[in-house]
Amino acid sequence: MAAQENTQRPPTPTILKDAYTISASSDLTISVQGPKVDKGHRPIVRFQVEKIAVTSFSQYFENSLRFNTKFGHEVVLKDDDAGAMRVWLIYMHAAAMYAAKRPQGEIQNETVNEKPKKIGAEDEESLFNSPGVADTDITRIWHIINAGDKYLFDVSLLCGFFKKWYAKHVNLANGDADLLRQLAFPCYMFDHAQGFSAVTKWLAYNFEGHITEKRPIGIKFKHMHLAPPDFVGPMNPARGSLKTVLHRGIWDKAGEVLKKGDKNCHCGKWASVCGRYFAELVKIDAYPLEKVFPRNSINEILSRLGDFELGSIGNCRTCSVDWDTCIVRAIDNTTASFDGLCIDCMETSRPKRDGDVDYWKKLGSDYDGRFDGQCRIHHGEKTWYISWCGRDEHRRKLMNDHFERRSRFI
Repeated sequence: MAAQENTQRPPTPTILKDAYTISASSDLTISVQGPKVDKGHRPIVRFQVEKIAVTSFSQYFENSLRFNTKFGHEVVLKDDDAGAMRVWLIYMHAAAMYAAKRPQGEIQNETVNEKPKKIGAEDEESLFNSPGVADTDITRIWHIINAGDKYLFDVSLLCGFFKKWYAKHVNLANGDADLLRQLAFPCYMFDHAQGFSAVTKWLAYNFEGHITEKRPIGIKFKHMHLAPPDFVGPMNPARGSLKTVLHRGIWDKAGEVLKKGDKNCHCGKWASVCGRYFAELVKIDAYPLEKVFPRNSINEILSRLGDFELGSIGNCRTCSVDWDTCIVRAIDNTTASFDGLCIDCMETSRPKRDGDVDYWKKLGSDYDGRFDGQCRIHHGEKTWYISWCGRDEHRRKLMNDHFERRSRFI
């Protein structure tokens, strides 16, 4: 009888790349195998950790180490980014140590399901400046999010880290559209309200054309993106609304002059006033907006409008308009129209399954006429309106109620 052919594939060869001791009292080894590299080898990075620290922040590790005895004292993770895992492990151990130092009564409000979730303020700075943490790039930030999703880590543990990382690495003045499109998702996932607002505002004013998210090069996790109602849906109407505000500022005064007609003109210049006005706008390539808007950002159009010079070219009540002032006002109104998307408005406007009582109380339009009464960022009506994630009929009712109350004091 012929021997049965062995069809089992041989294990992929590995090579040890690095080893880190996260805790001197380690009782568990986590080996992270990266994707295959030259000659088909998988690089391995080993971390010496404490089991109690990783199980406190990961349901995956807790279940695996509790019920699967084959792991023993080593857990092998495949196709993960070792640098991202290192950040998670450093912060897990810091939080576990912080909880161990605190009296039991003081940490009750600092736990989730009896697990520590907080890091001491005095440790935050030193942790962030640990090797391989502060210099993390945007690609690794996405790997950090993916690891949290894959192994059920508590993302709130790294919210402080991301806020510091954002402050160090993000400079809106640099105008890197690709980076900012890559930042929207991490800002939302780490609940960085100020960052999410700033990124979405920059994109609304500075991006040309249809606004979409962008994944860093090398990130292939297709599930990692914001739902359309949380980004693409509101961002492009936000950009469109800025065009509407700008068009109104450019057109309204000219429309009044045209509506009055030449019968009310006493200087004989009515027929040429608006013609010269629109000719100057065309000259600086800022009009008509239907033609200019699709291929230019709002800020680029506003910059061109800054070069507008015409003054008053009529000599009667109908035709004498300070066109320069009209354009300055249009620029100012457009610039102040949108403050970016508000995470707090997005979350409180989502319908809740347990009825609408709390839902209506938290919508925030009934706080002395403010639309940011319960928000971490200051913003106006436009941001509240565009950030809305609830039902349209509820938004309209709140708007009507708001304007009715405001009208009583006018």
